[in-house]
Parts: sequence; structure tokens; C-alpha cells
Amino acid sequence: MTVQFTVAGQVSDYDTAKQSAITAPIASAAGVDVSAVTLTLTPASVLIVAEIIVLDGTTAIATAAALATGIFSSAAALQQALGTTATVEEISSAPIGSGGSGGSSSSSNLGVIVGASVGGFVAVVICAGLAYYLAKKNANKSTPKSTVSTASATSSASSSAASSASTTAE
Repeated sequence: MTVQFTVAGQVSDYDTAKQSAITAPIASAAGVDVSAVTLTLTPASVLIVAEIIVLDGTTAIATAAALATGIFSSAAALQQALGTTATVEEISSAPIGSGGSGGSSSSSNLGVIVGASVGGFVAVVICAGLAYYLAKKNANKSTPKSTVSTASATSSASSSAASSASTTAE
């Protein structure tokens, strides 16, 4: 699961000690070990992305909910949890639970990927079936049907033979 927040200053202001001071209350609020929280700092004042590794999806959802209503409910709540370690300017994104082994955010896309793949396959099968049906329907319309019956073709042939025989007899 990840959460993003912006603090005042520059990235160089946040040495290992300050990062540990930020990681500790986040881990405590999430109910995980400090080693399960990774910080990524980028300039923007200082944008901090905290990735919290949880063991499964159910835990991730519960933890995200607890964090969203706890220390990440507002910039003031986060400021209180961090104390004087950093001046919180804003929380950019609320905690998002992704679950799965390792809690990586790419695992949260698995359901979307599987759903889109299955949906795409079903759409292709439906289109192929419809194309086959329409091709058969059009093939039946374009084939000319013979309207001459066998009996009328036979009588027509015998009357032709009779007329040519009468012409020869004259």
C-alpha cells in the first residue's frame, strides 16, 4: 500500500535519522515493523511516498482504512504524529491498500488485467460468431434458386423434340 504526502524543505534536509523518525510513526499506525515501510523522497518541496508492505489483501484494506481515519486523515493529524521531524504541507494521496505478497502496487492491477483479458476474449468470440451468422445468412440470400421443376423441364424438352420432328417431316 502507498501513501503520498508533501513536507517542507529539500530532499537533502531528510537524512537517515529524519527518515527513520518519519517511518516509525507510519509503521506504528499501520501495525507493521519499521522494516516494512520504505520511503521515497523526491523534490516538490519534498514529496514522500511511503510504501507499506502488508501480508494479504484483507490486512491491506483494513490497514488502509485505519491509516486513512488515523494519522493520514489530515495534514494536521500527520503533523502531530511526526512531531517536529517535518512540517507537513499536504497529503497528496490517501492510503491505498493493494495487498498480495509483498504488497506491491502492481498486484492491485491483477484483477483489472484478468477482467480485461477475459472480457476482450468474450467480445472477440461474440464478434466472430456474429460474423459467421451474417455470412451464412447472406450466402443463402445470394444463391439463386432454380424455379424450373423437373416435370416442366421434361415436357419442355419433349415439345422441342416434337416441333423439330414436325419441321423435318414437312
